[in-house]
Amino acid sequence: MSHFESQQTTSQHTASQTPASQQNDGAAGAEGGAQPAMVQVGSMMEETAERLEGDARLDQVADALDGVAKPLSQGAVGSALRGDWLGHALHPLLTDLPLGCWLSSALLDLAGGRAGRKASQRLVGVGLLFSAPTVAAGLAEYPSIQDRRLRRVAAAHAAGNGLVAFLYLRSWVSRRRGHHLMGIMWGMAGGMLAWVTGYLGGHLSMGRSVGTGLRGAHGNGSTASGSTGRHDGHERHEELIDLAQASEMLHVPPEQVRAMVDEGVLVAAGGSSEPVFHPEDVRSVGLLGG
Repeated sequence: MSHFESQQTTSQHTASQTPASQQNDGAAGAEGGAQPAMVQVGSMMEETAERLEGDARLDQVADALDGVAKPLSQGAVGSALRGDWLGHALHPLLTDLPLGCWLSSALLDLAGGRAGRKASQRLVGVGLLFSAPTVAAGLAEYPSIQDRRLRRVAAAHAAGNGLVAFLYLRSWVSRRRGHHLMGIMWGMAGGMLAWVTGYLGGHLSMGRSVGTGLRGAHGNGSTASGSTGRHDGHERHEELIDLAQASEMLHVPPEQVRAMVDEGVLVAAGGSSEPVFHPEDVRSVGLLGG
């Protein structure tokens, strides 16, 4: 047997004794290469949302937003904008209208050629028209948020969406003046930012249960005053408890309960002047030792 054949035989023998899990490491790494990248992006977005929750500089914006939001949240107008007539929150439903128009405009920009330019411009304009009731519905929900940390994220979400609308307005104006390529650039910038603000909206509604729960006759309006809400996809039918009851349940002064809310340890379910809580949330904090 030659020296080369001897080396080849040895290599084959070594490979046959290598555990299957080690042999498959390379293939698994190649197949899963895209997954870590996606997970990393998700982690970055989550970290961004958490940093916004702890950024006290947003408090001034959040408080200023109250002046605009409170009139929209009251009376029959507020009831309609919150979705009492629909049975659930109206704002998430309305977001599909402007975003759908703007996405359709982007598709026409890519595949419609010169013939699709006018239709693309019209879609940008219609999306801007739809954004007005969408913003109003979101603002109508805002006063029900009592947790200061969540108010900061909501303020960033609202401010970001205002910038999105401005970018699409610039896109529409550019297209109308015949600067189609510039209009596309403005639209791309607006779409990218809308992806970020949309994540913040999902963080609030799905991650923190803001603005969720049954509406109307079954839910008594928003979760700020009702006895039902949604948490992790399940309805919650417990009666909400006030600050004093939470204080008694946790055996701590009311001031400490407020501190827990400010620090994000305990999430308030709403409340117009005083925070209210789901009993199971308070019990969970008690089990964790506050």
